[in-house]
Amino acid sequence: MFSENWRQTQDDDASEELQRSLRFTAIGLLPHQVNLSALVTAGLSLIVGIVWALLYVTIIGGDSVSFLTFMVYVIIPCFLAPFIVAGWIGNYPMIMEDRQRTSTLGRLPEVVNYLVISMRLNPSLDKAIEFAAENADEPMAGSLRKVLWDVYMRKHDTVEQSLLAFAEEWGAVKEFEQFKRGLYGIRAAQLESTVEGREQALDKSSDTVTAGSRQHIEEYANTLSAPAMVLFGLGVMLPLMLGAMLPMASSMGGGLSITSIFLLFDVLFPCIIIGYAWWVVGKRPGTTPPPSITDERSKKSRVMAWILSGTVATILFGFGVIEWFSGGGESHYVATIFLLGAFAVPVSILLLAGSMKRMKVREEVLSIEDEFPDALFQIGSRIAEGNPVERAIRNVGESMGDASLTGALMNQISHRTLISSSSLNESLFGSDGVLENYPSRTVKASMRTVVDVSSKDSITAGRTIMGVSGYIRDLRSLEQDVRMKLGETMGMMETTARFFAPLVLGVTCAIFFLVVDVSSEIPVGGFSMDANAFSGGSGQPDRDFDGIYDSKDSCPDEGGKVDEYGCALPPGIQPWQFLSIIGIYLMILTVVIGYFTSSIRSGEDWLDRRHTIGMSLVIGYIVFALTAWASRATIA
Repeated sequence: MFSENWRQTQDDDASEELQRSLRFTAIGLLPHQVNLSALVTAGLSLIVGIVWALLYVTIIGGDSVSFLTFMVYVIIPCFLAPFIVAGWIGNYPMIMEDRQRTSTLGRLPEVVNYLVISMRLNPSLDKAIEFAAENADEPMAGSLRKVLWDVYMRKHDTVEQSLLAFAEEWGAVKEFEQFKRGLYGIRAAQLESTVEGREQALDKSSDTVTAGSRQHIEEYANTLSAPAMVLFGLGVMLPLMLGAMLPMASSMGGGLSITSIFLLFDVLFPCIIIGYAWWVVGKRPGTTPPPSITDERSKKSRVMAWILSGTVATILFGFGVIEWFSGGGESHYVATIFLLGAFAVPVSILLLAGSMKRMKVREEVLSIEDEFPDALFQIGSRIAEGNPVERAIRNVGESMGDASLTGALMNQISHRTLISSSSLNESLFGSDGVLENYPSRTVKASMRTVVDVSSKDSITAGRTIMGVSGYIRDLRSLEQDVRMKLGETMGMMETTARFFAPLVLGVTCAIFFLVVDVSSEIPVGGFSMDANAFSGGSGQPDRDFDGIYDSKDSCPDEGGKVDEYGCALPPGIQPWQFLSIIGIYLMILTVVIGYFTSSIRSGEDWLDRRHTIGMSLVIGYIVFALTAWASRATIA
């Protein structure tokens, strides 16, 4: 379809930005393949849009078409969507490069500290890079391995040249200028002839990168209030205002159709807030990822979670069906509340069943990481006094006690070393070692350093371990500052998703019911263009016995709703339909805000996302259900 010359031309004429993004992201595509993908997906989007528009014109549409309906069914799918899709696909490599670079911004101090720790033990760049690659997280770990691989493949003659090229590549972006300077400092430290000079250069490198990351994170935290307000406006206030205007218009036979309202609330609004939340999260500087806790539930526990979830879904669905067939509009309203719960509550059960215990374990590991710098400092101090490393660990465990999680870990290490009569390295990292599958990379890397340095003289070993303690303390301080600065805004957003939005939208649904009830009792004859036809007069039936001939008499089966010519109008959107649309929207909003808050707080952490979404979904549904029911009983 496309000639070889066209493909070659596309590759040769591709922008430097696109080529750099393809190299950095390693997605395995050439420039012409990116452009071809954009053209094909745009064409497919156009075909789907045309089919959608024809379906509307031939089946759904009528004589009277509102501007919003025309936008939804014709303008957006046929004209806007293809350009949006083509732009997204064509710029996807650049978007992913930006997100990957940004996600590593807050992790740079950790990477540099791993390099510094290794350089303190042995001033060898290749050993330092290998140590950092083993302990760092992706994508930085892969980038560091590539530094060594480029030397093996003869792209660079020495590790030093490869490291400087790596620093230049990352430092080309303004936000990574401090990282480049930190790598330069590590290279300069290798050239120092004295231990004191090398350690000063290494300390300066660590301080430079930490200060730069702290600055970027503070700048991002200061800009979060605006995105939070935008999400609040798009997610809560705008739907609230539209929801307040729909009841009267719908009950009087005007307004939007139920299809248009569904597309507006449950398709258009969610797409906007999902896209905006994803964009804001992509600007978050990445920080050290939290410990990865594996799901160790037994098969029986997993099955029990599914059984419980299915049982709750069946009960709520059964209540909804019984209530639906037990009466009229009000019964349908209550039944809809149960049917919404038949989806929200079981999903929350499954999410929380797989995350609550793991979150508790993570909190324990994070508590150990907070205490670990103090424990390392004590170990280094005792080694500097001339104690063997095993005795130093035992003494620290005894001084901290089993009441402290860190003390309990030290006692476990000491006990394993004693009863196994094996080396400290085997007791920690052997086939059945204490830290073999331990979830904290900080603890494992620190204890690996303790093992490696224990072969040196006591003064050097003790001073090195105390230096590592300082680096880890700086990292923990940075992480705590991030949580504190981001926690205030995220707490407000979680409160919005769990309480404020369900309360407001629940009251809105009840008011809708009230307005529909009231407006259905208002005769509309006085609004007819032909006043004589509704003026009463002899021989006209008076079905409501009010002495006046009006729409209640001419259109009794339509609840008195007629147009300006006296023709009967179909019933407007029913309260239970509006409740269903708002309920679905609320669940989508809850999931999006849960994703947003957990991503801002913890980065790309799916465990925290599961736990946050599970909690927000069940709390939001309960608040919404109780508010919609109580408001209907008291207000309507």
